[in-house]
Amino acid sequence: MNKWILTGVVAFASISICAYAAKDKSAPKSAKAGGPYAEIMAKYDASKDGKLDDAEKAAMNDKAKTKYAEIMGKYDANKDGMLDETEKAAMKADIKKNHKTKGKKGEEKPAAPVIPVVPAAPDAPVTPAT
Repeated sequence: MNKWILTGVVAFASISICAYAAKDKSAPKSAKAGGPYAEIMAKYDASKDGKLDDAEKAAMNDKAKTKYAEIMGKYDANKDGMLDETEKAAMKADIKKNHKTKGKKGEEKPAAPVIPVVPAAPDAPVTPAT
């Protein structure tokens, strides 16, 4: 059941991206700045015409299928083709851990600055806060 749900989510995302690509014909989308659409177009629009043709859509779908297989390979411990509650919990824990330690594009977040504690007495040593 979970395999079908995940497959449905991947298919829906692919279709949504393709529908979004076909929505506005006024200007090439690749010329518009920012957002996830610009990243997708930069990555998959090989012809740089602002539209995804069938081959470019196929490449995008292949990437989604590869990502699905990677997720299942990593988290489907009993290899039944579905993620049970324990496997889902492991995946959520990894996502949460990576979200806290990594910023956008997977780069490491900088460490929090150490703020010194001001001593009560002028001659007391300054110690970092913990």
